[in-house]
Amino acid sequence: MKKIVLLSLIAMLACGGLYGVHYLRIITNTDDVYGVYKNNVYQANTVPTSATPNYVQFSAPDATGLYGTWRLDPPADPAWYWEPTSFVINAASAFFPITGQPGDFLNVKSFNLQPVDYTPVELSSFTATLNALNDIQINWVTQSESNMQGYRVYRNENLDNIDAVLITPIMVPATNTSQQQSYTVVDNEVEVGGTYYYWLESVEFNQSSYYGPVSITVQGEVPPVYPEVTTLKNAYPNPFRANTSTNINVEVKDGETGTVTIYNLQGKVVKAYNVTPGSHTITWNGTDSNGNACSSGIYLYKLSTPSANATKKMVIIK
Repeated sequence: MKKIVLLSLIAMLACGGLYGVHYLRIITNTDDVYGVYKNNVYQANTVPTSATPNYVQFSAPDATGLYGTWRLDPPADPAWYWEPTSFVINAASAFFPITGQPGDFLNVKSFNLQPVDYTPVELSSFTATLNALNDIQINWVTQSESNMQGYRVYRNENLDNIDAVLITPIMVPATNTSQQQSYTVVDNEVEVGGTYYYWLESVEFNQSSYYGPVSITVQGEVPPVYPEVTTLKNAYPNPFRANTSTNINVEVKDGETGTVTIYNLQGKVVKAYNVTPGSHTITWNGTDSNGNACSSGIYLYKLSTPSANATKKMVIIK
C-alpha cells in the first residue's frame, strides 16, 4: 500500500500536478508594449518597467496549460524583426525548479528585436579582361553602397583563395552612394599563357564579404628571351666516333645573324649552318655537305657574326 501511494505522488510531481506551479516568462529587449499570443490567441501585453530585462510572466497548474506556439505582435518599424519569430512549448520543453520555491518550475524564453539585414553593397558585375597591353583588367560595378570602407582584390593561379595574393595593398575607397559606380584595377604582373583567378573583398566597418572567383587566361605568343652575348660553346662529345654525331651549342644575341662553319685542317669548308638570334644546338654527324663521311682527324668549327668570331677544335676517331 505504501509503495502504491509513493508511486502516485512521484507521478503527480513529475506532471506538475497537485504540487507546484509552472511559469513561462517571456523576455523582450525593448520597453515598448507588444501583445503576446498563444496559438494566435491574445494573452496579455508585455509590461514596460524599469526591470532589465523586461518580461511578462504566465502560469498554469501544470506545464500542459502553457503548451502551444507563442509569438508577439510584429515590430511597428519594418526595419526590425523578432528573433525568434515564435517558439513552441511542448512536452520536450525544459522547465527548471525555482530556487527557494519548492515544487514550482520556470521556463524562460526571449524575443529580441534585430535590425533587418541590409546589403552594404549591391554588386551587379565582377569581371576580368585583357587590355591592349596584355595586362589583366579587373572591373566591378555597384548599383548602390552603404557604410562601406572599400575594396581589395586578390589573385591566385588556382581556385584556392587561402593563399591568394593581395594585389591592392592600398584599399580601393568606396563611394557610398546610391548611384551606379564602376571600379577598375589593372594587374600587370601576369605572364602569357598563365591562367589567373581573382576575388573581390568588399570591406565594411565590422566585416567583409567576398565575390568570385573570376578567371582569365593570358593569350598571345611568349616573347623570346635572347642571349645577351653571342657565344660559341664546346662541342660534345668531343672527340666522337665516326658514324655518330656531336653537338655544338651556339648563342646569338638579338639583332644578329651568322654562320657556323666546319673546316678540315687544309682549310676546306666541310659544312656550314646559318644561325639566327637565340640559343641553338647544331648536331653534326661527321659528313660533308654532299653527305659523304669525313675521315677521322681534327676539324675546326667557327662562329662568325657581326660581334663574334670564335674558332674551336673537335676530333673524329675511328
